[in-house]
Amino acid sequence: MTNPSLQRNLFDVVLEDTQKLDQLIHEQLDSDVVLIKQVASYIIQSGGKRLRPKVLLLVARALGYEGNKHIILATIIEFIHVATLLHDDVVDSSQMRRGKPSANIEFSNSAAVLVGDFLYSRAFQLMTKIDDVEVFKILSDTTNKISEGEVMQLMRIGDSELDEQSYYDIVERKTACLFEAACWLGAMIAGGSDEQTKYSRQYGHSLGMAFQIVDDMLDYVANEEETGKSLGDDLREGKITLPLVLLLQQGSDEEKKIVTDAITTPSDAYLLQVIEIIKSKKITQQIQHKVKEITSKALFSCENMPNNVYSEALKEIAIQAMGRTS
Repeated sequence: MTNPSLQRNLFDVVLEDTQKLDQLIHEQLDSDVVLIKQVASYIIQSGGKRLRPKVLLLVARALGYEGNKHIILATIIEFIHVATLLHDDVVDSSQMRRGKPSANIEFSNSAAVLVGDFLYSRAFQLMTKIDDVEVFKILSDTTNKISEGEVMQLMRIGDSELDEQSYYDIVERKTACLFEAACWLGAMIAGGSDEQTKYSRQYGHSLGMAFQIVDDMLDYVANEEETGKSLGDDLREGKITLPLVLLLQQGSDEEKKIVTDAITTPSDAYLLQVIEIIKSKKITQQIQHKVKEITSKALFSCENMPNNVYSEALKEIAIQAMGRTS
């Protein structure tokens, strides 16, 4: 989000809910195994936005929900998300996460993987408290999709032939599906109509797509102090994201060679050249246009929800997602 104070104000409408969410998260991190508590607490308390669980809370309230089961569902969503971060950092050999050493560096690869497994299993334990087969189906299908997305991305590491649609397919699975599931569950717990559920899911999917695409763009153009990670991490890991896909489509033969060399032989010198080509080709502006197009679907979805402070907050979150810098 571009303005931290505005971000807090947006979620003030569910402040009591977010406080209950934080409390349940900390309760559910309790374990007799000290290392589990240390690793899980380290990453969960490291300054993440908790956007996925919070949009679940907002959707549920926007559709009139007055109970407390949405707190459990939001906690499940957060645990699934954090588990994926732990596993991703090991796969990617990441060094930093939100301006701090990543859990795999602070502890070990083994600890990060196994605590990720703990969070997955804790999430499924929490599902039993909801006792709804449809909730199990949505969440099991979603975690399966996320895994597929991560494997798809792994298979395309260093693949300069990755096209734009294949990139979107990966983003849909590894990121957008969890946002969609969060909003879907928010609508379900509120007893939303078929139409309300459809637009809630569309909102989550669009927000998730926009969020990841902007994230991938920021890897080349962001302020490192704001993002808490080094520029060019994706390039060093051989990940072909939208900036590189567009460069490989539009660049001259010489520019394409620089990009392919940067993928196969990562170096700061190549990174600086790639960033310069991104600027010269106005790739950032093209991506921003695409993100605006995707976000318009999220805003349209909000127009089809009840008009209240919660749906207004959802709308503002979508608008801010377009212009975020971290």
